[in-house]
Formats: sequence, C-alpha cells, structure tokens
Amino acid sequence: MMNNNSVEGNPSAVLEDLEKKKGELIEEAKKVNSRLKYKEMELKAIEPFVKQTEDVNPEPVKRRLRRLEFKISTQAFTPKKEKELLKRLKTLEKEAEFVLKVERARKKKALIEKDLEELRKKKEELDKQLSEIREQIKEMRKRIKEEKKAKAVMPVSASEEAYFSLEDVVEIKRKNKKD
Repeated sequence: MMNNNSVEGNPSAVLEDLEKKKGELIEEAKKVNSRLKYKEMELKAIEPFVKQTEDVNPEPVKRRLRRLEFKISTQAFTPKKEKELLKRLKTLEKEAEFVLKVERARKKKALIEKDLEELRKKKEELDKQLSEIREQIKEMRKRIKEEKKAKAVMPVSASEEAYFSLEDVVEIKRKNKKD
C-alpha cells in the first residue's frame, strides 16, 4: 500500500522518510515492549498474594470496626469494660490494615491487567504500522531499482536520439569532403 508521498516526489527522499518513520516506530515498539515486560513481571509478583487472600472479605471487618468505634465513642463503660473494648479495637484495626493491603493488591492487579491490555493493543497497532511501512519500503526500493535499470538500458531517451544539431551534420559533411 503506497501513501501519497511515495507517488510523487523524489523516490530516494520518500524512501529515506519511510526509513525514518520505521526507525521511530521501532523505538516506540521497544519502549512498549519493555513496559509490557515490566507490567507482566509486576503482575507475576502480585498474583500469589492476591490468590492467597481470595477468600478475604474486607466488608465485615470494616463494619465491625465502625460499630465498635461508634459504640466506644457514644456509650459510657466501666474502666475494665472500656479496656477490653480498646483491646478489641486494636485487634480489629490490625485486621483492617491487612484487609486494606488485600484491597490495594486487588485494585493494583486490576490496574496492571488493564495496562497490559492497553499495551498489548498498542503493540499490535505498532506491529501493523511497521508491517505497512516495511511493505511501502519494499515497494519503493523495487521502484527505485526499476528506475535505475531503465536508465541503464536507455541512457539517452528516444526523443533525444531523433534530434541532432546542425553542427553534427556540418561535421559529417566536412569529414566526407576530406576523404
């Protein structure tokens, strides 16, 4: 598939432009590939933790923590009962920290998977563009080769051969007179 630039203008300049675009696309593809590999490694690192904590449900822990905090702040207790409730509160806060880590890991995994999907689409698009440019380069090189071949076969065009100057005729006559 030839673009508009390849049809007009100097074929060598068009070829150079296509090579430049190809180089830029290759550099971009390298960046996408490295980001893709990084995201895949990141996903591999987080997946074991997420799998281990699949059965963890954060909502009940959060709910119990809110209730207990509300109960402590709104009701009066004996010092012994209040001390017991504060101990339970600390335990629930530790559970809540763990649950928060689990939630963050799940969200991070979802974001990584989304990034991976976008990067794969970008890579696919770049590969498609690269193959199109490579095809254009191939066609342009073929065109340049054919033009060089045509020039080598016919160094002077047929229209130029049909005409000759008056000097050439005069010289011919002079040579004929001398002989």
